[in-house]
Amino acid sequence: MLTKREMKKEENPNSSTEIKDEQERFSRLILDIQKREGNVESAAVLKVASKKMDTNPFFPQALARVYYIELKDYNKAEMWAKEAKKRDPQSSFVADTLGQVHKNHLNYLNPLNEKRKELHFVDRHRTALIKGVRDTGAILDKLMDEELISNETYDAVRALTTPQDQMREILRFVSSAGRRSKDAFYQIIKGMKNLKHLISELQGSR
Repeated sequence: MLTKREMKKEENPNSSTEIKDEQERFSRLILDIQKREGNVESAAVLKVASKKMDTNPFFPQALARVYYIELKDYNKAEMWAKEAKKRDPQSSFVADTLGQVHKNHLNYLNPLNEKRKELHFVDRHRTALIKGVRDTGAILDKLMDEELISNETYDAVRALTTPQDQMREILRFVSSAGRRSKDAFYQIIKGMKNLKHLISELQGSR
């Protein structure tokens, strides 16, 4: 359940009549964990499975994929991809993951990506923050305490139904308000205990 990736049907954007089968990026269970709890939690689940099932190559392989695809932590991705290969050195499927880690890491280090590295933490990790942050109420309260948002903005965000939508709106406001708001927001989430692991993972993916 943690490693089996299902096939999905996807419409070809260049042809409205052509439907192609494409494999999901992760198993349905991992995708569900990512949606509900975030990428860091999905990595934690796979890490536990990898250590308990210490001869199975597919758990560390899936963990390596989470690290390089979602968290951009190429060092940990390489470590777990090597562990997967160690468990099944004859599998080209498993070995390919290590190759993908190196390929994506090189692409990330490409000088053309320097502009991305210069972005503010909030801008650089916008998608990961939307997926990974759930305690939006506490963030809103702290933004109010520091007089960075109005009562109207506070109420408008709280009226949104999902944490992802709330986080998306918070980030939209913070980004539009300028560097000071981004810095304040970063300090807020950096100081939240329940976000410690997420922030640490994102800082390590620079």
